[in-house]
Amino acid sequence: MTEEAYTLHRVIAPATDPSGPEAYAEELKALHTRAAAHLDGYLHPNPPETYNEPWTQMEHTYVRTLRKLIARAEYALRCFLLFLAGELLGSETGRKEVEAWLDRPARTPPRKRPYSIFAEHQEKRPSKGSFTAFSPRASARRRGKRSPRPFEPYDWQVVDCSRLMRRLKRLPDAIANAEAHATRLAAHILSGAFVLSEDELTAPRISVLTSERAGAGLRTAGEKRCRAQMRSPTYPAFFRCLQHWYPPPDVMERADDTARSTLISLHYKATESLEFLNTRLA
Repeated sequence: MTEEAYTLHRVIAPATDPSGPEAYAEELKALHTRAAAHLDGYLHPNPPETYNEPWTQMEHTYVRTLRKLIARAEYALRCFLLFLAGELLGSETGRKEVEAWLDRPARTPPRKRPYSIFAEHQEKRPSKGSFTAFSPRASARRRGKRSPRPFEPYDWQVVDCSRLMRRLKRLPDAIANAEAHATRLAAHILSGAFVLSEDELTAPRISVLTSERAGAGLRTAGEKRCRAQMRSPTYPAFFRCLQHWYPPPDVMERADDTARSTLISLHYKATESLEFLNTRLA
C-alpha cells in the first residue's frame, strides 16, 4: 500500500463511538482527577508538631469548591450507572444476569475476629466506605436538630475536610466496578424498589395485598413494583432530577466547558434510560 493510499485509508476510516461506555468512563476519571488536583493544590499543611499526621485541613472557600467538584463527579457517575442499568435490562442476556443476581443466596454475616488485648491500642482510622448509587429507602431526618450545619465559617477559616476526602477516595473503585454497581441498581429497579415516573408517584395506591403470601402469585415486573410501592413508596431525588432535560443547576454551577459537556451527555443518556425502563417495565 502506497503512502497516499495509507493516508486516505486513515482519513475515511470510521472513528470510534465517542459516547460509548469506555469513553464515558474516561470522562468520569477526568472529573475525579480535577477534584483530586484541587485537593492537592489547596490542602493546608499541618503544623510542625503534627507534621506526621495526615493532612485533612483546607480553607473553607476551597472546601466549598471541592464539595462541588465531588458532587459533580458523583452525579455523573450515577447517571452513568443508570445508563448501564438500562443497557442491561434492555438485552435478554443482561436481564438474565440481573435476575440471577436477584436469585442469589443470602450472604452469611462475616465472622468476628477473636478478641485481642492489643485491639484498643491499635491505631483506628475511619474507613473510606463504599460508594452507593442511591438507596431505595428515604433517609429519615435527625430529631432534635434543626440543621446539620447551623452556620457557615468565614471563607479563610481552616476547616476539616476528611469526609470529602473519603468521598473522593471512593470514586476510583466505583468507576472501576461500574458494571457491578449497575447490575445491583438494575436488580433494585427490576424488583420494584424505585418509582420510575412522576405518574407512579402520584397515582392512588391500593393497600389490599399487604403480605408476602398474598402477593406470591405476582410475577411481572410491573406487579412487583406495585407490591413494593404498597410496602414503602419512595422516589429518589436523583430520579426526580431526571424528569427535566437539563442537569440540576447546583451541579452545573461554575463548571467548565468539558465538564458541562460530560454532564449534559450523561444526564441525557440517563434520561433516555429512565424513559425506556418506565416503558419497558410498566
